[in-house]
Amino acid sequence: MKKCLVMLMLVASAFSAVAEGPVLDGVKEEYGIFKASWTPFQFAVTPARYGLLFSSTADVYGLALGVFLLEQQSAVISAALTSGQSKNYGLQCAAVTITEMNYGLDVGAMVSFIRRNYGVQIGGLNVEADGGSRRKDFAPGAPGCQIGVFNIGHGLQIGALNYNPDALIPVLPIFNYSK
Repeated sequence: MKKCLVMLMLVASAFSAVAEGPVLDGVKEEYGIFKASWTPFQFAVTPARYGLLFSSTADVYGLALGVFLLEQQSAVISAALTSGQSKNYGLQCAAVTITEMNYGLDVGAMVSFIRRNYGVQIGGLNVEADGGSRRKDFAPGAPGCQIGVFNIGHGLQIGALNYNPDALIPVLPIFNYSK
């Protein structure tokens, strides 16, 4: 029974993040009890962005923790059941992560959605959602790395099945790479 309840909460949290929309293209509205442009600590208690301690547009130069859903502009270290950020420069850990730009380490235990990955993405299913070829956008070696069971994206991929539209062979098991 407890396992079913935990799985239900996890799925509800993921759908809540998708229903409200991730922090893509910057945070448009400001939520939180205290307004600030930056903070060393952020805490969210509810499965919605209205339960934030500090403003959702604040950059967190320390630790951001959420019980269910944490939606933040950026944070050095963030952890929640579901986490969404505009820019990840440090470590983001959650069961489901949704990120605009990743420059750090993004660990999504189940699913990791990133629009553009310049860092390391680790998870069961890793998706770099911008899609299509990016050869013209990057200097050689600039795309990030994906490590997971299933990977969809660019750069270096290590996993059971990898799809990389810029690679010589787009779909490969174990290892795929594009410059």
